Amino acid sequence: MSMVDRISELARNIGLSISALEKAVGLSNGIIGKWKKQSPSCDKLKLVADYLNTTIDYLLTGKEKSSPTVELTADERELLDIYNNLSPKSQGRLRERAEVLAELEAPAADEPDQEEPKVIMIRFVPLSVSAGTGEPLPEDSRSTYLKIKHSDVAEEADYAVRINGDSMLPRFKDNDIVLVKAQDEIEEGNIGIFTINGEGFIKELGKKRLISLNPEYDDVYFEEGQDIRCKGLVIATLEKEDFV
Repeated sequence: MSMVDRISELARNIGLSISALEKAVGLSNGIIGKWKKQSPSCDKLKLVADYLNTTIDYLLTGKEKSSPTVELTADERELLDIYNNLSPKSQGRLRERAEVLAELEAPAADEPDQEEPKVIMIRFVPLSVSAGTGEPLPEDSRSTYLKIKHSDVAEEADYAVRINGDSMLPRFKDNDIVLVKAQDEIEEGNIGIFTINGEGFIKELGKKRLISLNPEYDDVYFEEGQDIRCKGLVIATLEKEDFV
């Protein structure tokens, strides 16, 4: 199941069509359908995930990221016990008073925000993965780092690589930089980074082959004796506004 299929399924579960979902989150009509061939920006994917009450990780991979167990302090447990022993009416009053206290603790709206925008450093492999016939990936290449705006999608990524070639048009263009989540295997129908006998590719995984989205290019079929490895799942394309 692709990312768009998962979005469509979750939308149907709450009685929404894709077009109604796009309208609800403020996206232009038809944009989600285009995500089958074009990676969404981090911010747009976050809007959809939040509205569907799910995670970006689930939309991208179909799997939920495990959440760490939260340990309550003694004071927090005592407050929770008091709340649970109240009647529903008293619980409502307590929530109202808590909201008032929270507003008093919040900084004034006219105070300027002095915090710097959150950023994240992503390991950037200074090699091009081919959208065409393969690019050699030397083992001794050294990584640098990219400074990009913090987002849930960026948090999921383990590294970034640059694309060389146009066999993955229209979804990926020559010289695009993509974020990759490192994993040894991906599901068929997803876009990944692969090596075949040391040469790197960005392709859609098919049955015993790597698929080129551009119909002018042939697919890459697996042959016996080849050293074929999956290097990760492509989760997003970095846009100009993603860089700091």
